[in-house]
Amino acid sequence: MQKAASELLVLHPTKNKIVECGISVDGKWQRRGYSSMNGCVAALSVDTGKVVDIEIYNVVILSHLQKDF
Repeated sequence: MQKAASELLVLHPTKNKIVECGISVDGKWQRRGYSSMNGCVAALSVDTGKVVDIEIYNVVILSHLQKDF
């Protein structure tokens, strides 16, 4: 993912390393049985088609995060 981010910096040079570019985001929950405990979200660059970031989620972790807000 660092290599993909570096490629975006080459395509869209900036002074502060914050790149303004197109990103496609997609998420999925694992389907097993009647309920799902796991999921993930991926962010892909529209310019290169490479994965820029991915996050894995678990229902237990999400419930703890919601209590903090």
